[in-house]
Amino acid sequence: MLESLQLDLQRKYDDVVIEVVGRLYGRKSDVYLIDLLEEMYPKERRFEEVKALIRRGEDIFTALYQKQLISSRTYEYLSSARRIRGLKEFVMAYRDSTKEIREVVNALRRQLISPTIALLMHYAVFWTMLYKILPAFPIDKKILSFLPSYFPFLIYTSKNPWVFYAYLGLTLGTVLVLYFSQDKFNPAYRMAEKMKFYLYLYQSTKAGKKVEEAVKAYRGRAVDVEAFNSAMAAGKSPGEAILQSMRYPVSPVERTLLISALEGDEKEIPKNIEDLYREMLDMTKVVISRIGNVLSFIAMIFVAGILLFFYGGFYLPLIEAVRRSVV
Repeated sequence: MLESLQLDLQRKYDDVVIEVVGRLYGRKSDVYLIDLLEEMYPKERRFEEVKALIRRGEDIFTALYQKQLISSRTYEYLSSARRIRGLKEFVMAYRDSTKEIREVVNALRRQLISPTIALLMHYAVFWTMLYKILPAFPIDKKILSFLPSYFPFLIYTSKNPWVFYAYLGLTLGTVLVLYFSQDKFNPAYRMAEKMKFYLYLYQSTKAGKKVEEAVKAYRGRAVDVEAFNSAMAAGKSPGEAILQSMRYPVSPVERTLLISALEGDEKEIPKNIEDLYREMLDMTKVVISRIGNVLSFIAMIFVAGILLFFYGGFYLPLIEAVRRSVV
């Protein structure tokens, strides 16, 4: 629990440290920069410990990392960018690209809103019908003859709640399995994971790291690092090694962009990777938009089907059956 909280704090301070310290580093004293962070987070006592380390001669990035206020990746980014005197450029690239990838991930999550609402609605309708409405009507064989053929099963379910709970558990379990295995069937999810990798590669090279060094330190899902290391040991180029170790399908366009981005002049690689990242970002947005439209349409049909099933298949025939039986 404490470790999880600590990781949350690291993530919480990464962006603000990059924004504040990265922008003002070299223009203001290190202690002044920590004072700014302390004003933003007055309850965080570790900033005082960071200032004590700085006064003893430690550099600001190392001090922040030692006190676990930033992650190891942020520490490596800032230290590497400072060495190549590209800190300001890195901060701008990091801020803009991180915002973009968050928008993509949020769009991916928003896809699930309509299907989730449809799923919850159909549980509510089932429960209301089976355990609130259906028991209120005495249904004999005459009335049953006016109802759809699935009603004997519904009547059985209304008298045996375990059927509903079994259905609830089965469907929710299936949905959760599908959700946690999206990388196997959801192209938008796979593209988003690859986008995170290209973002990581872009930010790493922008901070001054070499491609091979960056991939070896990668901890995401898109690339199998062990397979990458094996491919590099076999004499493959970084681009070919990445393609061989990619866990998700790569389109011909993506393959061409990746190879051309990594096989140019070393000084041009960060810019080439940025172009690759931008191209893939646009492609991912299009795919996510299309899949979102499809899911929304399916959810709409699903809800409409449920309402028709219950209101058309239950209320109207039942009312008619009761009316005729009374007459």
